[in-house]
Amino acid sequence: MDTGKKDTSKLQWFLFVIVIPVFFTGVLAAIILSIAGVDVIKPVQQAAGSVPGLSFLAEKKEAATASGPAGNAPSADKSKSESDNQITTINMQKQDIKALENDVSLKQAKIEQLSQELRSLKQQIDDTVQNDKQTQTKDLAAIYKKMSASKAAEIIPVLGDQEAKSILLALSEDEIASILEKLSAQDAAKFTKMLADEN
Repeated sequence: MDTGKKDTSKLQWFLFVIVIPVFFTGVLAAIILSIAGVDVIKPVQQAAGSVPGLSFLAEKKEAATASGPAGNAPSADKSKSESDNQITTINMQKQDIKALENDVSLKQAKIEQLSQELRSLKQQIDDTVQNDKQTQTKDLAAIYKKMSASKAAEIIPVLGDQEAKSILLALSEDEIASILEKLSAQDAAKFTKMLADEN
């Protein structure tokens, strides 16, 4: 009986003092090395592959590893396809942006051309109006030339200052002098000053 107890207690002592601490130390070391980035499983597989009874475990693991990357291949293909699609989309968007920029440039050129035409038309209108005014003033001056100086002297002070000045400027110096003679001193002074300012 004592011998059985001694064998059991030796076995227990061996388990508790050697086997269990060594096992936990090995597991703890494997965890720490895995966290540090060291591949712990590969050396264990190689060691298990050299042991005749455990070689089937290494073969199963290798088969699983071999099928692993093949299993990830569709995922890699999908990600490459998505990347290609994004690149294609970006290139198409760049082309659209370039087309829009060209369109904007063409429209700006068209706006500039239309603005130039508008300025030209406005200048033509201004010239036409100016020519019409000059023609009208010449026509009025011709009428005043046919009038007597006393009759012109009665009408000119009644006109607006600008109209009177334009008509007087279209007349000859002798005609102006004859009209100014017939005006009152105040009106003669006013129109003389206006004509002097023009010169």
